[in-house]
Amino acid sequence: QDTMALEAAAMGIGAIYEHAGIEVVGMDPYPVGATDFSASIASAEREGASIIHPVADFPEMGILVRQSLDMEYPGLIVGYVTPAGFEEAWDVYDGEIEGMVQCVLQMGNIPVQAYPKSVEFYENYGIMFGEQARKQIDMHGPAPSYDAVYVLADAIERSGVVEGDALVEAIKETDMMGVIGRIRFNDLHQVVYGDNYEEEAIGVIFQWQAPGVRVPVYPLDIAEGALVLPSHMQE
Repeated sequence: QDTMALEAAAMGIGAIYEHAGIEVVGMDPYPVGATDFSASIASAEREGASIIHPVADFPEMGILVRQSLDMEYPGLIVGYVTPAGFEEAWDVYDGEIEGMVQCVLQMGNIPVQAYPKSVEFYENYGIMFGEQARKQIDMHGPAPSYDAVYVLADAIERSGVVEGDALVEAIKETDMMGVIGRIRFNDLHQVVYGDNYEEEAIGVIFQWQAPGVRVPVYPLDIAEGALVLPSHMQE
């Protein structure tokens, strides 16, 4: 893992929270392979934090979710924990990820009923690579990788060239609907992201809800349900 990149991401997310008027009461770094997050969980509860937002994707991060339940942390885990994001994670964690809110960086890596193209990709992935592979689709990568092939083909068809510099110029003019939403590029050569798949590419925020369903809750236009408190917080 690129520790500097993770730290930069954490700082950026913290700044977003503060800009939204949400107080950040702590930010704890952990090395890859860490297996005990109890100190941070205890600190979050002591400081009255209503959410813990992990920024990492090493496998051991899933332990954070279980420890938060064991310690009866009275808040939600919200963020990006790769091993707890794919479809079979509910069974892997014996349902102990109920209530967790996850960010899938690109639509298509999770199917969204409001956008059939994302559902088609998700289902066809299983047909091509097998159902087990489909249930383990990463939250970042497969869908835009698929779209990238069509972006390239579209640029070649429009321009009629395959020479590098000319093809780059054609790619810059891309405007097409992909699995991840509408694909266009900004001046920094990055795909334009937003919260309206008809105008931009989108990520999807979902919540694990009983009995083991990933329910998209944001953007609101594609939401298939609302955030709910998990059963352990309703007692």
